[in-house]
Amino acid sequence: MMFVAFARLAQVAVFFCAVFLGATGVHAQTPGNAYGFPWQETVSRDHPLVGRAWSAANGGFLDQAVIAAAMVRADFLLLGEVHDNADAHALPGWAIGRRAEAQSRFGAVFEHIRTDQQQALAKLDEFDRTARRVATANDLFRFLDWQNGGWPSEVKFAGLFNAVFNPRLPIYAANPPRQQVRAVARGEEGALPGEERTRLLLDAPWDKPLADALYDELKGSHCGAMPESAVPAMSIAQRYRDAAFADVMLTAAADHGAAVLVAGNGHVRTDRAVPWYLRQRAPGKNIISVMMLEVEEGKTDPGAYAPLAPDGKPAVDIIVFTPRAERPDPCEALRQRSQPKQ
Repeated sequence: MMFVAFARLAQVAVFFCAVFLGATGVHAQTPGNAYGFPWQETVSRDHPLVGRAWSAANGGFLDQAVIAAAMVRADFLLLGEVHDNADAHALPGWAIGRRAEAQSRFGAVFEHIRTDQQQALAKLDEFDRTARRVATANDLFRFLDWQNGGWPSEVKFAGLFNAVFNPRLPIYAANPPRQQVRAVARGEEGALPGEERTRLLLDAPWDKPLADALYDELKGSHCGAMPESAVPAMSIAQRYRDAAFADVMLTAAADHGAAVLVAGNGHVRTDRAVPWYLRQRAPGKNIISVMMLEVEEGKTDPGAYAPLAPDGKPAVDIIVFTPRAERPDPCEALRQRSQPKQ
């Protein structure tokens, strides 16, 4: 039995090192070499960091043993992505697939599915039971009415959600309904019962530097187009969503032994986002945060990409670098929307 267990561990190591290219000294790979799929985004595809994995904590490119150990031991694995970048979704999909080969069941938790879409997930489960064919990611998109959900095209997400169906993993919706988030952010009476606020730790005190850092990031992320008076409500909304994501992860882990979250990179930072709530509510559990970050031209120092906590330490465990998506200037779009109508 010991030999079998050791052989299985070695097999797991091979799987997970393939997920995140990281052997020190290995240069950027040609499209598809590392992960079994071609890079879909084209901007800066030949950047020397594309495809490489960096340990923000230890300050080095990761070798196979470290990557394998980190992935295997995580009770809560958080995979950050860039919403409009197909490669930043395909990489978490590859990670989910490889982990599923080593650990047959865990809960797959998604920011991209709202909790008021549970009926759509129920229809998907019913389809799984009764249809003459196996359900696919396209069925999920259909039941979710994805094209009207506010996310980029399902084409960008195919690599992520295809992984959930081979094998079929339990899917958990994490995002609270938009109206609920707005009501909580505005402090509307009855939006969230007091006992629920307490359970989610929404009223738990934060150190001032942590609260200030969130405030400053939200203020800066809207290109100066958002009035400063709106930032406090945005901070509450961000904290509520992070707390809700953590709550669903705890449920998924209770059901299946472990949970993997896929969400925007801001939700997986280790200092104040979902990991903060997991640490408070599940002390002692192993939490690994991996961000898929787009490379920037002329920026080849991998450590310079890591988001920093107020104490100056990296707020992520592992970074995997992707090509950039081609997109218009987001600040210009925000400025256009914020201008008063004539």
